[in-house]
Amino acid sequence: MTLCDRVILLTGLLMLGLLAMIPIVGFICERRWWNGGKCPNDGIPWRYFDTDSQGGRGYTCDSCDKTIWVSYPLIDNHPNGGKGCCK
Repeated sequence: MTLCDRVILLTGLLMLGLLAMIPIVGFICERRWWNGGKCPNDGIPWRYFDTDSQGGRGYTCDSCDKTIWVSYPLIDNHPNGGKGCCK
């Protein structure tokens, strides 16, 4: 295997590793924003208000009007997994 082949292989493996990290980082960020189901500003539980066309669930804080969107189903344990609306 030539040096050029090794560089190409290493570059490809590095790119695959970075691509694999994107959903992991997204999950960690959403979990942090979810904050155990409570607004980080005042500790009031998030209120569900909508599901978008991709299945993301929208939550808002009635006290400070902060809004978050959650797309990973394990974050909020929404009853329908983000498929449609269940207000």
